[in-house]
Amino acid sequence: MDEDLRPAIDRLIATGGRLTVRGFSATGSTSLTLDQPGSRFGILEVHARAELTRADDGTVAALIANGWSDPNVTQRLGREYRIADSGARDRPVVLARTWRVPPVLASEIALDVRKAAGVIDEFDLQPIGAGRASAVAPPSTGDARTLPAAQLEETIAEVGAGDAADPSARRLLARTVPAPFRALGAVVLVVLIGVAWVGMIRGAPRVAGGVANGQASPSSVPTAAAPTATPAVTPEPTPMPLPVRLVSASTETSKGPATAAIDGDDSTAWYAAVGVPQWIEVDLDTPSTVHEVVLLIAQAKKGGTRHMIQVAQANGAFEVVGVVARVTADGDAILFRPATPLDGIDRIRIETMASPSDVGWYEVVVR
Repeated sequence: MDEDLRPAIDRLIATGGRLTVRGFSATGSTSLTLDQPGSRFGILEVHARAELTRADDGTVAALIANGWSDPNVTQRLGREYRIADSGARDRPVVLARTWRVPPVLASEIALDVRKAAGVIDEFDLQPIGAGRASAVAPPSTGDARTLPAAQLEETIAEVGAGDAADPSARRLLARTVPAPFRALGAVVLVVLIGVAWVGMIRGAPRVAGGVANGQASPSSVPTAAAPTATPAVTPEPTPMPLPVRLVSASTETSKGPATAAIDGDDSTAWYAAVGVPQWIEVDLDTPSTVHEVVLLIAQAKKGGTRHMIQVAQANGAFEVVGVVARVTADGDAILFRPATPLDGIDRIRIETMASPSDVGWYEVVVR
């Protein structure tokens, strides 16, 4: 049943509707409802509501740390207020979550659903316009609505461009663009083709004089233009690593202190304590321009991971500049390169939000 969940979520993403997932664990049963009402400007929104019966405090805290929230709690003027009492254990604990991702990343939702549901018992899909829910069958390999196995790229933006090369992903991306925008794009394309064609006709060389007895006059013979040398493109050199110092880390273990992540030795590693999220923070000797961040993973078990890269200028607050979400294994290298270099950076923080094993880095290199 677990293996069929991801194709079912892919079908929900492709067709819209509501997916109900039921599971169970040692602390009770779980019921999840996922709604996919559609997309805006190519970005999908999937809303989830989970009801957990007899959930212990540790389970709820772990899910909230992984991105789920308690809809009964709101913030006003920096303080939390509870809208409704959910402390009684005879009531289910209700959690909520919203994913906003490009369509090619939608299958990653299955990882978060499995964590919340425990062991999957059954699920039902009700497409948009359907009269009642029907049992979900795993889509066949040839189903054009089923996305390929997600080998997620370096950043969310890069993933959307990279996986769109797959025919299934291209068709799905096309369906997420509203019809008026597709029509406007077609009109613009026709106009551009027309302008280019007129420019080619008007820019064609004209022959001076006439033709006598089938022979072109001497002035009408075009002269060959002298070839021009194309300047060689010099590749941009790889920037040198910047010196960094450890500021702090969320946790560390005796076998892997946090300083091992910046000691220049890829045979030693920082290992955090059990669970996510975990983070490590470093600073630069002086505010510098950052071209890229290289992360060498120390990971005991292969699986999907998600890391958030944050930067801060001197005396400034951290700002998220990228999220890396992909399947990784021990020894893999993650290269995060922003579209434009980041100027005046003083501190860098790497926060891991999802991992199949304890969080660790052999090296954190800033260039």
